[in-house]
Amino acid sequence: MPASLHIMTSTSWGGLELYVTTLISTMARSGEHVAAYVSEGSKAEEALRANGVTVYTTKGAGHFSLPDVAAIRRIVRKEKFQIVHSHTRVDVWLGSLALMFDRKRRHINSVYMVVVPKKDPLHRLVYSRVDAIISSSRLTNLKIATHYPVKPERIHLIRYGRDISFYYRDAAVRQELRQRLCIGDDEVIFGMIGRIDEQKGIREFASSFTALTDAEKARTRYVIIGEPTILRTEGDKLIFEPKALEVSNWLKTFAAQKENEGRIILLDFQKDVLPYYTMIDVLVLASYAEMYSLSVIDAMCMCLPVIGTDSEGTPEQVQDGRTGFLVEPKSAKAIGCAVSKYLENPKLLSEHGEAAAEWAHREHAFEKTLDNIQTLYTSLLN
Repeated sequence: MPASLHIMTSTSWGGLELYVTTLISTMARSGEHVAAYVSEGSKAEEALRANGVTVYTTKGAGHFSLPDVAAIRRIVRKEKFQIVHSHTRVDVWLGSLALMFDRKRRHINSVYMVVVPKKDPLHRLVYSRVDAIISSSRLTNLKIATHYPVKPERIHLIRYGRDISFYYRDAAVRQELRQRLCIGDDEVIFGMIGRIDEQKGIREFASSFTALTDAEKARTRYVIIGEPTILRTEGDKLIFEPKALEVSNWLKTFAAQKENEGRIILLDFQKDVLPYYTMIDVLVLASYAEMYSLSVIDAMCMCLPVIGTDSEGTPEQVQDGRTGFLVEPKSAKAIGCAVSKYLENPKLLSEHGEAAAEWAHREHAFEKTLDNIQTLYTSLLN
């Protein structure tokens, strides 16, 4: 298989970073010659080293620098990497400039964020040295074709991979977590799992609790798991993005109000999040513009229905009325209405959950993802 160097210099630790480290680690475990170029001291470095991946580091902390370009050029030549695979908006610059005059190797860029126009002269230069672009969403690929200076034949759909065997519902774990949080077996838990950020619709989800009737509130819990977006680390101290920290503080205040106390439960970031998918009954994705959510895939693999916003790539994941419900973005009232539908008709929980699992298993098995990536790598070199 072609040897690949993956560039992922982000210092954050959200869905993008978790997925990329999982992808690289899975490729390494399958016996491929793979390595990573990451920011020194980042959680990505820690996770990759723990999985036995060869790691090269930069002190650039996710910012573009010419020394990084030179370092990547040296690494790919010395270690004979045939593929450079970049994973963020900064990394695509590093990969492209490192390979600008190198025609022996190929550069692949994965897109995980919402697409914005990039047809100015500088981006035309950068993307002239991108041989292929990958995303997990058909809608995203259509936008890339419109907004990026690349030919349509260079744009590829490769779904995010998930190890399907990893997902199972453990009744004992579910009961233990619910008992720990003083949640009854007959209560329905609606959960959000991910970064605390303004664009994630945290305020709208929490506020939707007030739209429920008193009877509905009495048998409903909201559980929000995550921490504010991390800008950087300074020693052992985490520096959070100011707006995200503001949202987090608002959330704590709102959850502590007398009418919400005990009904809206806030939990810190969990390194092992699988047990919490076992605990909750419905995942809520209230993001204003989510390209294609990993948490939705995880929830569906765990047979959970999803309430998602009808925007960007989410409608490609959530089939309204079959695997969950789609709601208007930025609307607490709309989220509350979807919550009420599940409370009024509990059998939808299992019906939508089973349909969700069927779709996720078919579209996102990791074996299929790795095969598609390797096929792309090989075809580009040929």
